[in-house]
Amino acid sequence: MAMNTCTCGQFDKDKYPCVHAVAAATFMTEKAGKELHLSEYCSKYYLVEQWALAYHRTIYPVPHMSDWVIPEEIRAKKVLPPEFEVKKGKPQQTRKLSAVEARGRGKRGRGSGRG
Repeated sequence: MAMNTCTCGQFDKDKYPCVHAVAAATFMTEKAGKELHLSEYCSKYYLVEQWALAYHRTIYPVPHMSDWVIPEEIRAKKVLPPEFEVKKGKPQQTRKLSAVEARGRGKRGRGSGRG
């Protein structure tokens, strides 16, 4: 606990106590008769003060396009869409599903389909 590490590796990676570290810290503080403060085992970057410090400066919104200063050599450039070839054959009607997407059930006509 003194080195803020655990054999599971999560404590080392996240810099935040894993369940094993919380259990060990709870056991140690109860044994010593102290009060448990998990903030002592967390990285300083999880503290509210650090978050406030990160966002202490004012973030200004992007001005309207009419207020943008664009150099003339940039304005003179013409940006065109990429060239493409129309594929031969019948166009695809529906998109292809990825490997993780579930296939939908087919449509049935009227009734239960029996009989």
